[in-house]
Amino acid sequence: MTINFYSKMKKKIIFIVLAVWINITAIGQNPFHTDYKVDNLKGKVKSITETNYVAVDKFGNIEKGEEINWVSKKYNTKGYTIEINQIPSEEDADNLDWLYEDEDTEYKNTGANRTVDTYIYKYNNKGKITEFDHIIDGTMTYKYIYKYDDMERLTTCLSYNAKDSSLIAKFIYQYNNGKCTEMKYLAILNLLYEKKIYDNKYKLLEKYEYNEYGNIVAQSFYEYDNKGTLVKTLVYDSYEILKTKALYNSYEDISEIEFYGEDHENQKGHCIYKKYDAKGNWLERITYEGMADIATAVTERKIEYYE
Repeated sequence: MTINFYSKMKKKIIFIVLAVWINITAIGQNPFHTDYKVDNLKGKVKSITETNYVAVDKFGNIEKGEEINWVSKKYNTKGYTIEINQIPSEEDADNLDWLYEDEDTEYKNTGANRTVDTYIYKYNNKGKITEFDHIIDGTMTYKYIYKYDDMERLTTCLSYNAKDSSLIAKFIYQYNNGKCTEMKYLAILNLLYEKKIYDNKYKLLEKYEYNEYGNIVAQSFYEYDNKGTLVKTLVYDSYEILKTKALYNSYEDISEIEFYGEDHENQKGHCIYKKYDAKGNWLERITYEGMADIATAVTERKIEYYE
């Protein structure tokens, strides 16, 4: 007998199986580490492809079912991303349609002609990022342009609508004693949308998200051990009520996650990493969710190295 719980738990699956790739939609927000560090990769990775499948339980054996989505990333020899291609999941596509609010931007979630998102990164001769373009099925949707001061410190990242070249958002970096300690994300009309706070080693400590009235709607806190390894993330709502807790293993790969919903309708999940390569990067992961500990997603990686 085959059991498929994907339709009932899809929303939580998408959060867990894509956790490692969250920085795709946050490009430019932490340019102080290589993308190897941001993506938690070991060794000189040339490319990585991550594919997520619905988990199917066949007599106690977890197998791959229907493909949910995939993401492919390419890196240069310095450890920075040069290109990303992905096919969004159905829920990701719905969220992106809402984000762009553009009649010409419609994601195709099924069939042979599924939408492909492409992200292209450009660097100067000193290795600093200068541009980042987002392309959907061959059509550019927006462009990021990076600005530096005379000390070659990143000061601003500007996001433009590719259709009419209008400014839609900007990231502002603030420094203290030569170190970037804060990043502010300002949306249309200079409304503060997000703020991040870093320590003196550029580790993310706190993140705050705001609504159009300037009120905090979510706040996240990141905890590290005495070796600087990420061990826990806590996310609270505007009333300082805990909504999400994530724990990480010694590789800084997410291992457990818990969502705290209304009326105490909590959802739990954890990941089992079935295989790691010789560099310490995981190759196969199974995601489990719910009080019944049901397998909901199988994720596979293919990694190519420069060496």
